[in-house]
Amino acid sequence: MPFEFMIPIVMFIVTGAVIITFLFFRSREREIILAKDYTAEELILLLNPGSKKKGVLVVLGILTASFGFGMLTGTIVDKLTGENDYIPFIMFIAVGIGLIVSFYVREN
Repeated sequence: MPFEFMIPIVMFIVTGAVIITFLFFRSREREIILAKDYTAEELILLLNPGSKKKGVLVVLGILTASFGFGMLTGTIVDKLTGENDYIPFIMFIAVGIGLIVSFYVREN
């Protein structure tokens, strides 16, 4: 392909656009919140990102672990049976189980 050099360029442009868009909308949200009349305690609760990160990190950790477990199990099944078709199915099942577990962990 003559345009293989474009892949990293487009990837960096898209990543930059996503980051800039995220920062723009976050600042707009904070401007709207500050425009309303809230007390200092309410502003601290609204703008505190620490409470949101804990749940997201737990979910990402469970998903990453379940993805790795699915890949490991799929590779073991591949080595034992010699069939490559089982790897994606096992990975999808493991990630689905990870999503279910992370939902229940986050609810409790």
